[in-house]
Amino acid sequence: MQLEEINSALHELLEKRNELAQLQYSDPKYDDLEEVIHDMEDDFLESYGEYFEEILTDVHDRNFPESDVLSPIAYLVKKYNQKSFLPNGTVEYKVPSKEGVWVEAFEMPNKNVRLILLPNPPRLVMHLENGVQKEVWNAS
Repeated sequence: MQLEEINSALHELLEKRNELAQLQYSDPKYDDLEEVIHDMEDDFLESYGEYFEEILTDVHDRNFPESDVLSPIAYLVKKYNQKSFLPNGTVEYKVPSKEGVWVEAFEMPNKNVRLILLPNPPRLVMHLENGVQKEVWNAS
């Protein structure tokens, strides 16, 4: 499986989600863009769903054994804020602390921990309520 293809598909999906997040629900473009995103999510799952499900199962088994594995799409957030540009020209994203899938972190009991899928490269990070992120998987 090509890492560049996965990253590109993930990045395009995130950019569309960011576009949607900027629209009001009453905007006439909202429903059309939401439909485009659903189609992109379906295509992403068809192409990479099994790959990410295996990774998520492994990550959950190692770090969050008490939490259910969800669809890879669930680990995407509604809006990714651009943090900076990396030397290779890709974007590094910042995610609000209340976004992502809540997980019960084995090593951090009684903490509000979210699991998030990010691009550049594709990776899963634990996002703590204080904004600290810890990578738990990286495709590169």
